[in-house]
Amino acid sequence: MTRLWEVAVAVYEAPGVRELVLDLQDRHGCDVPLLLALAWLDARGVAIDDARYAALAEASAAWQREVVTPLRAARRALRPRAEAPTRLSLADAARDEFKRRVQALELAAEKHQLERLEAMRTAAARLMARDRLGRDVFARGAPEAMGERRTTHFTASLLDLIQAYARLRTKDDFRPFSLDRGPVLPLEEALERLRPLIGFAGDWTDLASYLPADWRGDPGRRRSALASTFAASLELVKEGAVELRQEDNFAPISLRRRATDR
Repeated sequence: MTRLWEVAVAVYEAPGVRELVLDLQDRHGCDVPLLLALAWLDARGVAIDDARYAALAEASAAWQREVVTPLRAARRALRPRAEAPTRLSLADAARDEFKRRVQALELAAEKHQLERLEAMRTAAARLMARDRLGRDVFARGAPEAMGERRTTHFTASLLDLIQAYARLRTKDDFRPFSLDRGPVLPLEEALERLRPLIGFAGDWTDLASYLPADWRGDPGRRRSALASTFAASLELVKEGAVELRQEDNFAPISLRRRATDR
């Protein structure tokens, strides 16, 4: 945002403005800083009514009367003697230097006056921008809206990261654990096969000789066939069709047809 002092200097340096405002100041006693401040406010779209003008003029009047006007009178008193022979008489060089210093003080005083007017405008704008009772805030009966703000913090150790990576890598290959079942010779099939063969068993015969030929080579298939054939022989013992014999612990099991059936 452009400061009031910068705008005032730019307007003052515009062609024809310096002569006009100095003529208003010398002939009519016009307050030039106040005039420039009013032009700045009007350019910003601020309406200048009688009350606003009176407040700004009152704020500037004391500073103009007590500071700016005495400095201006001292500067004018230091003009060359040809223009004002009755005024203060000093050597030309000393007079010019002193006049330059007084003029700098007068300019600084006018700048301070503009800064005070700008500060008034800024303070008024801030005051008008505050919440108003009955419009933005209420004395009672108008609860304020409650907002909710969530903040998420992620924390993970190296083990957590490795486990997450492993789950992603193996989720497509996962399957529940189950024992792979090998080939099994059904009991019914072993019993159906063993029943006609015992008719030719005249003497004790090793149980393993009754195994199907295609179940004897592979160890897994042989164990399954042997267990099913043994279970089938027990069923035949219950029926009274065969007899079983085992001469020692872990010795081969033998069977034969019951003697009464021969």
